[in-house]
Amino acid sequence: MLFAAALSLVACLAHSACAEDSVFEVPRLDGIRIDGQTDDWAAQGFRVEIMKDESGRYLPAGDFDAGFRLGWDDNGLLVLARSRDDMFVESPSEAELWRLDGIEMFMATRKGGPDMVQPCVTPGMDPQYPALRWYIHDYRQDPDLTKEPATIEAASARTSDGYVIEACLPWKNLGLAPKVGDEIAFQIYINDADGPEKKIAVKWFPLGETHANTKHMHRVILSTNASAPVVAAASAEYEKMERMKIAVLGADELAGRDVAAQSAGATLATGVFKAAEGRSEADFTLPMPPRGEHHDRLELVSGGRVIATVELPDPKEIASKALIWMDCKLFPFSFVGERFPGADFEKRSDAEKLIGAYENSVQFVDADGHSVTSAVKAGRYGAILTVRPVAGRPLVRFLTAYRFPDSMRDFKPWKYDPHLSVTFPGELELDPAVVERHSNDMNRMVVEVLMETLRDNHRGSILLAGLHDAQSRADSQLSQETTGFIERQWWVDFKRKHYGMAEKYPEPFVAPTPIAGKPAPALRDGTCLEAGVAKDAADRIDALLTSWAADTDEAFSVCLAKRGVVFFHKAYGTRDGKPMTVNTPSWMASITKLMSGTLMMMLVDQGKVGLDDPIADYLPPFRGVETRAPITVRHLYTHATGLDGHWGDYMNDLEERVAYYAPYLPVGEQFVYNGAGFAVGGKIIETVSGECIPLFYKHHLLGPLGMTNTEVSGTSGDASSTPLDMAKLGQMLLNRGAYGDMRFMSEETFAAMLPEKLTKTLGPTATKMYGIGTDVMGTDTLGEGTFGHGAASAATFLVSPSRDLVVVMCRDSAGKNFSKYHPDFLRTVAEVTRE
Repeated sequence: MLFAAALSLVACLAHSACAEDSVFEVPRLDGIRIDGQTDDWAAQGFRVEIMKDESGRYLPAGDFDAGFRLGWDDNGLLVLARSRDDMFVESPSEAELWRLDGIEMFMATRKGGPDMVQPCVTPGMDPQYPALRWYIHDYRQDPDLTKEPATIEAASARTSDGYVIEACLPWKNLGLAPKVGDEIAFQIYINDADGPEKKIAVKWFPLGETHANTKHMHRVILSTNASAPVVAAASAEYEKMERMKIAVLGADELAGRDVAAQSAGATLATGVFKAAEGRSEADFTLPMPPRGEHHDRLELVSGGRVIATVELPDPKEIASKALIWMDCKLFPFSFVGERFPGADFEKRSDAEKLIGAYENSVQFVDADGHSVTSAVKAGRYGAILTVRPVAGRPLVRFLTAYRFPDSMRDFKPWKYDPHLSVTFPGELELDPAVVERHSNDMNRMVVEVLMETLRDNHRGSILLAGLHDAQSRADSQLSQETTGFIERQWWVDFKRKHYGMAEKYPEPFVAPTPIAGKPAPALRDGTCLEAGVAKDAADRIDALLTSWAADTDEAFSVCLAKRGVVFFHKAYGTRDGKPMTVNTPSWMASITKLMSGTLMMMLVDQGKVGLDDPIADYLPPFRGVETRAPITVRHLYTHATGLDGHWGDYMNDLEERVAYYAPYLPVGEQFVYNGAGFAVGGKIIETVSGECIPLFYKHHLLGPLGMTNTEVSGTSGDASSTPLDMAKLGQMLLNRGAYGDMRFMSEETFAAMLPEKLTKTLGPTATKMYGIGTDVMGTDTLGEGTFGHGAASAATFLVSPSRDLVVVMCRDSAGKNFSKYHPDFLRTVAEVTRE
């Protein structure tokens, strides 16, 4: 399954309007009135009918249909955007109009220029917000420009199937005096939401999340003519590295027309556009080029002109990424006798499609990490599999093996009775009496599955090795941990020796350290008066949250603390049929990133790690690997490595896998929100400290802070916690790195953790702000400098230094009516905590 998914990777999604160096001419239009009426546009302007969604796909019109036109006059850049929409949901927050229905426009003085504005406009179709609204995020660097606030002229109108927004982006925002031939940079997002968790965005942009960096925006030339309209887009994939599949999606006007796929002027395939759900489409299947060769660019030609292009990466790049997910295995993982098993990719034929012919070798080590050639004793062994392609770099995988005791030679599974009592899910509608009568059948099945898993599945050898370690070292603290933690710690210890890092970092990591002098505030219960908030603060917040709880299907719990005093701590609703309590853990999702960022900053504080050091200083597999730019620790924690997705924490050989793919990473080129970078950062923490991530949390953060209801073993999304526990973390950060008589990091180090413009990782023109696991949040209600992190669970974690305030709400999902009540919750908190 993993292999199939890996080899279905989309090689590239591009069209004639999205190549990085494409230039588009926008015509001068006179007589355009910004009134929401479109008649004066007639057939004028540069037209775009096909736009990408957030994952780079092109959607059928039935999923979401949007487009726009561009023009210009003496006053500004003219934009006419249309959106098909049957449900109107607009953001209640003026500063976050981009979150739901509406459009976002990004306009800069030039591609790569330092000055940019981001006007966000909502159409006013939501009955709760019936007037058009706009808000401009100002990223201008020139102090002369910022003397005057940026502005926009905009209007909207309802259409038969949605709405249009018409806008003029004044030249004066950027200090421009336009004339024919001038060049600016521009891109646009059109957002459609059917609820707070159901948003689709289509975008006209060269690269993902490029609003953070003007050097990746579209180049737009002010002209008297318009470039050809963007009416088609093409995508391509290497299917199992056996063939290329090209899909072309076009506007409905292309239906019935011929289309050809060409490379370097040569026609590779031809087809005809067919009508499809309000659009048109054509598909091609092409053979793979010979190994070592590839088509850089395919052009889709119809009616004598290029209507779309596909920029194809080297198949070696796609293969390198696919190899991250390819399973390797031992044959078997758990075995009897002294002879070690063989090792290879789970499916050798699939691996050969990626890397061609190869040889492999396996080195085994015993439980103490010593190289061995035979399994003399029962217990844990480590396998280091090295794969050497005939052409290309070698790659390494780590696997856990287990030697059964000799007594297992005589084991007869048909005589083993696990004496299980199984209760099946009620959804199976099985009578318990019938199940009981057939308990022997279930026991036989359990034995078969159990033995097969223990012998042939990596999870089986990991479980047995962990149990064996816990038994043989019963007096150790580690033996009390889960077998998963034992496994991770064993590989941390082994890799430190294997890579020679144990000698570089021989001392155990010590943190937090005692504070000499006056302790920092530690949370305590108290009254509204003691907290310095409005005397009716608790009553007002409780009234709002009680109304929310009665109007939603999601339970939640809240903790509010000001000046170190917890003045509100309460739970609402029911979860799994039981009343929600303040001690019921909830999923913190990506707030985990802030937690693991805190771990890294503790190492930075002691000089163990430098944020701007190359990761190769700490992870030897990256040494000697040529990358587009050096990957630093800061890149990992600011989403600037080019990695995507949330994965890697539980891969003991993660650094080997990522290092193999690293030459293809677009390091520092764009902000791509992910968790994989944090996972690589976790391997640095493990290498330097000698502690696996879950134990590092326990010893240096959760335990010292008394976060007894918190569980976390990863770096980006798996934490579960309670409001008071999270408020303790928030208070430590509010105290700038201290809590009670403990200091976790210096004030200077804490300051380096806060959000800032990502110029150090994305270049001098970057406008995106992010910290080391921290993000700018809540500033419109709780004041400048408020920070925290968002969460897929809709949990809230905010720290407001200006108000000396910590705000925590724990929940597992947004639930019904989140967007209705959450803004009111923050506004109420702001009102009752105002100094």
